[in-house]
Amino acid sequence: MRRPPKEDLVVLGVALLFWTCGLALGFFLDDLHNLERALAAPWSLRGLADGFTVFDPATIEVWCLDHDPVRFLRPLFVLSLKLDHAIWGFTAFGYHLTNLLLHGLNAVMVRRLLLRLRIPSPRALLAACLFAAFPHHTVAVLWISGRTEVLMATFVLGALLLHLRALDGVRPTASRLGSLGLAAAAFLTKEGAVTLPVFLALVEWMRRDRALPRGAQLRGALVRLTPVVLLTALYLGLRLGVMGLGAHPPRPYYLSPTDPDFPAFAAVKLVYYSFAWLVSVPIMPVAPVAFLVRTPLALAAVAAFTVAGWFAVLHVLRRDAGTPAWLAWTAAGLIPTLPLMASNHYTYLSNVGVAVLGAGVLLWIPRPRLRRVLLVGTALLFGVHALNGFLTYRGLETHNREIAARVLEAAPELRDGGRDLYLVNLPFIAAHTGQRLRLLHGAKGLRTHLVTVSSEPFTPEAGAWANATPEGSLYLSLPAGWLDRDLIRMFLTMGTDIEAGGRYPCGDGVLVPRDGPAGPLTTIEVTWPADADPVVVLLERTEGDAIAAQRVRVR
Repeated sequence: MRRPPKEDLVVLGVALLFWTCGLALGFFLDDLHNLERALAAPWSLRGLADGFTVFDPATIEVWCLDHDPVRFLRPLFVLSLKLDHAIWGFTAFGYHLTNLLLHGLNAVMVRRLLLRLRIPSPRALLAACLFAAFPHHTVAVLWISGRTEVLMATFVLGALLLHLRALDGVRPTASRLGSLGLAAAAFLTKEGAVTLPVFLALVEWMRRDRALPRGAQLRGALVRLTPVVLLTALYLGLRLGVMGLGAHPPRPYYLSPTDPDFPAFAAVKLVYYSFAWLVSVPIMPVAPVAFLVRTPLALAAVAAFTVAGWFAVLHVLRRDAGTPAWLAWTAAGLIPTLPLMASNHYTYLSNVGVAVLGAGVLLWIPRPRLRRVLLVGTALLFGVHALNGFLTYRGLETHNREIAARVLEAAPELRDGGRDLYLVNLPFIAAHTGQRLRLLHGAKGLRTHLVTVSSEPFTPEAGAWANATPEGSLYLSLPAGWLDRDLIRMFLTMGTDIEAGGRYPCGDGVLVPRDGPAGPLTTIEVTWPADADPVVVLLERTEGDAIAAQRVRVR
């Protein structure tokens, strides 16, 4: 058995060095929601496709979720979660190990892809190492649910490598069939893989035979690309047949290209992404883009800096014939993400192009000592971002675990399941507490209703209180302003403005916001059927940022 080249081991080592910290993380954010859906999915294409459904009131449990469920055809992602569970159960280590190994494999394939594109070995090695450690990978690698990007990229990069093997005459028929098979796997992992024909076209262009007339080059490329274009069309037809037209995610997750605001939304995102790549900082969701939209002066300053910075990069690489292709690669990876909110993991494949351009700039520096200093500085910067991502997610996980523990302390009978739990003042980062209680604490059949969700728990001094009447109504008095918090409106009410006097579904009951008395309070009424036996828990923040859970007596 032939040993892998030492350069591949170096690239894999870099990936492990920067991201092994993720093995100490647990489940957080959407992880348990996706896992619960995956475990409930039958072993069929339709079942696995239905296993990735979001914005479904039956599973996400947000009190005022007024949106049609959105289905994604991602059966191989769902299958990967089912296989992880078969091996690891509910031990998060194994799920994170899968993410880490997939990312390491991707980094190795990036190096081999660049070598087949005849990029010099030093630049290919440096680009692969930059890709392995890139700070924009925090979400994709450290978050179990970010596996959609990593697994899709595994199949995309594999398809590209086999396509290049066929061009090199290495078992061409088998390589082309293998490339098509991996392309199909990429499509069934995440819909973003529809840009694979664009990546293949760029690969064809970079490997074109300049000795042939241009017409012959074009005809040959079209013949080789036709099968994957037809496969892409077949996938789109299958997706339509299995899912129908379906509903799109609501704002801020998705903005339709037909929306009048889409051009400005996409332009601001492109500026933000380009800026983040230039200064090597992770992309943050929602807040930075919203700030740039609200602050034209800041947007103009960031855009000017970004244009100047990328102009300098292009000037440095002006003699590199491959620069336009790698810019096109970077742009192609962004095409499916333009309607989506900004996030790190959406740029995973685009980061290959950024890494190649970055390696070219670093190797252009004529002074070896300065180059070494910059390489060390880049490694330290990337390491800081990886550590910051780990600590951030560790904090989220700890917070989620603490909330579940406090809820069970306040209402230990929930472990028996089969009850209706109404959570008041749950932090939005713990919106999947119901899944945590069911999967990790044995509360099978528990139905959780998130009555109010806040950006952070209120303190008792803020005036939050709750009581219930024998008639089956829960009255809450909360600080003014919680109804119009941007994050709550954007993430949890799906863009719905909750108004006093309106009526909103809440489990089997209804939520009725009311104008409160004079002072900084808003009163809310939640009702449920007379024969219901709900458990109501109010969360508060106490001294030292600890979370307290107060049981509200209903009967």
